[in-house]
Amino acid sequence: VLQREPDPQGLAEFRNHMRNDRWTEQDVREALLASPEYRQRALATPEKRAEEIVARAYRAVLLREPDPASRVYVDKVLRENWTEADVSRELRKSPEYRRIHQ
Repeated sequence: VLQREPDPQGLAEFRNHMRNDRWTEQDVREALLASPEYRQRALATPEKRAEEIVARAYRAVLLREPDPASRVYVDKVLRENWTEADVSRELRKSPEYRRIHQ
């Protein structure tokens, strides 16, 4: 539902509901669909989702937040359906990446 692996706290919480409150898989799904995280994702614009993809790639590859120059990658995500892996691959070709990971 949230398109990510569960965090330890959330996993423990839902396991407890399943064990102690007899929640079913459907109960868990309904709780996730009602969560603020899901609502935020569902209401996010394509632009916002593209910016998030680029930001995650920057953090993972260049170990920093994106700067205004990252806009070129946001545009690639929007127009060419680039994934986070695509952005990460391109960032690994940069001189900045080579300086960081020498």
